[in-house]
Amino acid sequence: MWPFATPINLIRYLIVWRNQASLIRLPPVLSVAISETLGTMIAERLDAYQAKPWQKALVKTIELRNQEQFPDSPWPIQASILAYPGNRTVGQGEPIIWELKLFGADADHGFFLEVILPALEAASTTSDPRWKSAYSPWGNVAIDSVYVGFGQRWEPLVLNGRLDLRMTVSPTQWIDGQNKISEPAHPFRQITWITPFDLGKMPDRPDDSERPREADSIPRVYVPTVQGILLAMLLRATTALPDPKLAPKDVWQMLAPTEQSMIREALMRQENDTQRERQMLQRAHRGWPGQWTGRQLLARPLAPALLAYLNLAAILHIGRYNHYGCGTFRLR
Repeated sequence: MWPFATPINLIRYLIVWRNQASLIRLPPVLSVAISETLGTMIAERLDAYQAKPWQKALVKTIELRNQEQFPDSPWPIQASILAYPGNRTVGQGEPIIWELKLFGADADHGFFLEVILPALEAASTTSDPRWKSAYSPWGNVAIDSVYVGFGQRWEPLVLNGRLDLRMTVSPTQWIDGQNKISEPAHPFRQITWITPFDLGKMPDRPDDSERPREADSIPRVYVPTVQGILLAMLLRATTALPDPKLAPKDVWQMLAPTEQSMIREALMRQENDTQRERQMLQRAHRGWPGQWTGRQLLARPLAPALLAYLNLAAILHIGRYNHYGCGTFRLR
């Protein structure tokens, strides 16, 4: 188990759609399109009382989207949508793969079965002209399969059109085997941001945001540090723990004193070499939530004491717009 006194609640669903049309073209940012379409369909399927928070969130989302902005919480539940990289043009029979995560008090398998899965089915078969068009995924895909995360493996919940109602799903099963702190098989020095990130200014870097620079280059103060990523992870963890009143400092205090000391020492060694680090970061494409994307090469390999927490940060998605999968990275 992670060294937190209270486990993080998280259920991971891997959804595989199969294209039924001759050709479809995915939206520029699939996670945004899934969020808006699925959120609307969920709101329309609920009774008046249950639909109210969904409708309120949708109104706010529409207002911001009309201003070419994004809300931090477009759904009234803690959820993230991560679309896996792939071609925007999808041929007949080809898969579209994405992941839905439910966090904290909203990590409820019953809610997924009763509310989200029916909305997914409606989105895949809709003939509503608001959604369906010749090359749109809505109404042109079938649910090929749905898997649930058990540690590092996926178990089928829906396969060949059959729903396994006997499957027992808990909000802590994702943790199995994910928290081992051991000497890595090879050194990890590279952080590759799979989706754009917006972590704000790093507290351990000088503020150079007002200095002249190229239009799309990132100010040094916004380049993520290992310490900044861990702080963002602690903040994100407060939304996934059962107690909604926790602050990042409370999560930190859940660690044993020896664990805190080990992390501090590892961070000191890591941050002493920041002058030798390299970054290939640039502004995210227009239309994406999040600010920056690219990769970073650290000055020294990550200490084993930090790896488990960085892996947790990657699983949770950190920074702003994590509902859309922003703040997701891979270590190499």
